Amino acid sequence: MFLSSFTCVALAALLQGTAAVQTWNQEPSRTEVNPGGNAVLACKIYNKQGTCSWQKDGKPQGMFVGKYEWSGDMEAGDCSIRISDASEVDDGDWECQVTASAFTAQDALTSRIAQLVVRVAPSRPQMEVDTLQVAAGQNFTVTEGRPGSIKCVSRYGNPPAEIKWFIGDRELPAEEYDQTNATEVDKPKTWMGVSVLTHTYVKEDHGQPLRCVAVHQAYQTKSEFVEVIMDVQYTPTVTLEGAPNDDVEEGIDNVTLRCLVDANPAANIVWKLLGANDVFSFQKEVSFRPVQRKHSATYTCEARNPVGASDPISVKIDVKYAPRVLQVGPAPIVTATLHNHTLLECLAEGNPPPKYTWIQTIPDSGKTVVRGNNATLLLESMTYEHQGQYVCVASNTIKGELIEDTSTPVTVEVVGAPHVLRYTVNRNVQVAKGEDAVIQVVFCSDPQPSRTTWEWGSLRLEAGNGQGRYVAENLAQDSREDCYAARLRVQGADAADARDYHLNVENDKGADQYTVSLLVNGLVDKPPLQRVPPSAEPVSMSTVIGIVIACLVVLVLVTLLVLYAFKTEKWCFSQRGDFKPTDLESDKSDLESQKGNNGRHQYSSSGSGVGRSGGKTLVEGSLASIPPDAFYTSASKHTSVSTLSSKPDHEYENLKIMPTPTATPSSCQATRRNSSSSSSNSSQTTRRDEQIHEKSDTKGEAATTNLEEQTDMDGLNLRQGEMQTFKKQDDHHHPHHHQQDEAKDTSKTMKTAPILTTSTPPYVPVYQQHEKSKSAKTSGADPRPGGGILYAELQLPRSSNNGSMRRGGNRHAQQKTQYAEITFQGRPLQTAEI
Repeated sequence: MFLSSFTCVALAALLQGTAAVQTWNQEPSRTEVNPGGNAVLACKIYNKQGTCSWQKDGKPQGMFVGKYEWSGDMEAGDCSIRISDASEVDDGDWECQVTASAFTAQDALTSRIAQLVVRVAPSRPQMEVDTLQVAAGQNFTVTEGRPGSIKCVSRYGNPPAEIKWFIGDRELPAEEYDQTNATEVDKPKTWMGVSVLTHTYVKEDHGQPLRCVAVHQAYQTKSEFVEVIMDVQYTPTVTLEGAPNDDVEEGIDNVTLRCLVDANPAANIVWKLLGANDVFSFQKEVSFRPVQRKHSATYTCEARNPVGASDPISVKIDVKYAPRVLQVGPAPIVTATLHNHTLLECLAEGNPPPKYTWIQTIPDSGKTVVRGNNATLLLESMTYEHQGQYVCVASNTIKGELIEDTSTPVTVEVVGAPHVLRYTVNRNVQVAKGEDAVIQVVFCSDPQPSRTTWEWGSLRLEAGNGQGRYVAENLAQDSREDCYAARLRVQGADAADARDYHLNVENDKGADQYTVSLLVNGLVDKPPLQRVPPSAEPVSMSTVIGIVIACLVVLVLVTLLVLYAFKTEKWCFSQRGDFKPTDLESDKSDLESQKGNNGRHQYSSSGSGVGRSGGKTLVEGSLASIPPDAFYTSASKHTSVSTLSSKPDHEYENLKIMPTPTATPSSCQATRRNSSSSSSNSSQTTRRDEQIHEKSDTKGEAATTNLEEQTDMDGLNLRQGEMQTFKKQDDHHHPHHHQQDEAKDTSKTMKTAPILTTSTPPYVPVYQQHEKSKSAKTSGADPRPGGGILYAELQLPRSSNNGSMRRGGNRHAQQKTQYAEITFQGRPLQTAEI
């Protein structure tokens, strides 16, 4: 590629040399010249063969010596022209021409037009705002943050001046302004240049010069400028002076606040209190001399001008002052109940807010105890140790110095039951044998104790009394208010005195007890009692009430369960031996109906009409008294009747069940089955016995005969397994009308023996009827469920006797007789009708 270019250039030079074609070497260009100066317009041609000439403004220009002259070697192709002493007439468009090298050649040349400018210095530039001229040094008013426009004009210059803008020494970028040029109307050879600046001004531009600079070579200094002063209006800003950095104490320190404003135009100052709508002050300065607590507030300074308002600036004045207790209570004297609670309150003022301290002064001793650090003091589970004077101390710190104020005292009194100060008492007192032992217990009581006693073993000794070696001293006043010391002195203590001693203290409000263990030469049969800390106070009354209520509820529930078990026959002992309450009540009614005039049961003889009792014989129909001493257990049968002497009633009141080897099964289920059948049989027996009593006066002889027949029956089966219990008759349990009601239900056809009364005590046999009787089957007895043999047993209290009574019955279809069999020391004594 390089070789090809070189070849083209060489070829062109060869052609020029051989063909002699004219070409431009240099054409004229625009040229400026100051008035009176010289200017050269260049015109150079290769292979010049023709003639050179110049034209000005389209007209041929000749050469004049000293004015227009050839400046180069024309033969060499330099046709440049020199213009000397340039003036306004020389200003114009110049053109260089070259004629053709031959009339047949086509190489005539005409250059491009070259402007010759003869400079004319423009006039001094001027500034205009909205067509109004702004004189140099005047203010140019704009608003901060808003764009503003200003114009700079340069006139009658040739060429037109170049205009630039400066704020202070800072040149503004060309993007912010533009320039237009136009020929003057009255001087067409001169120009007017106009530049318009549009700029957004800031607060920092305020007071700076805004300069318009016209640059032109015709000026002697090459440039001229005009400037104005920037008047940038902006919203106020405020700063604050005088804000205190340390504590400001009331009545001592002075405070002066100043509000400094930066604004254009000038702003008005407004002082306000934070949270208040009213104006506090319009002054630039606010002073407090001296400062008071009422001056404590947050002060706000704000400035306003036509442009806007400043952001408010605040300062807080916090006036410090010493604490002062305003109120303490609830009253000068507070009375509280033992183990309850009370509340003390303290109200104080101060800045900083005061801290509270409750201090108790213990009476007599004068010792102080810090009880709390709040405005309120809650005394819970109060004891007598809470008695005393309480003061509230309010304190704060100002400038590093602690300041305190103390309230008037509040007297707290505690009333209630005695209370032993357990933490002050040694629960184990040890002495050597033979020395006097002093047991001391300190307690408090308000009201005063009404009774103070010492107890040990079975002995009791009140304060102020003595017994032998033991002396209970009178109560001594303790150093604490409402407190006393109780002392028990044991003189010449020995090993037998090593025991626990109990102090009981009482007053109108209640009582308290405390135990101290005495050790003699270290002889003690149990570990020493441990000291109880002061915090181990008695439980509250609400807790005691809760425990009592819980115990009562448990007791009621247990009682209900027991009643339910009896009612539903769930317990075994209620069924043991086929026992039913109805059996007892039935027999009690039976015997009640058989009482005679003297209140005793009467028995008639049976068998052959002869009985034996101590060798005495009774005839048929005579009365036989059955003494309880003769009631002994015997399996043998009797064949005769004897008369036994009666015993006083009080000797036969101890009655109970006597189980026998042939007792019924011990299972609860089996017992219930037997009991269900026994209940109906017993009820029928009761009604039958009542009918016997009703017919005793009319059918005595028939009953006696039936009884003899039943006595001689060999099929009578006496079962000791159905032995039951005799109980003493209680008349009030079975009213007479109840016996009559049962008698009405009894069969009217029952035949019984006459029932006679004796002086026998009213014992009621509780018995169970036998399910069947073999003799009843053989003799044609009534097969109803109530038929059978009845057994009962009476246990006597006297150890010298060993007897029993068995009561049985064998009912037949035609003969229905009940009897009692008595044995004494294994021998049958008597069979009596019942």
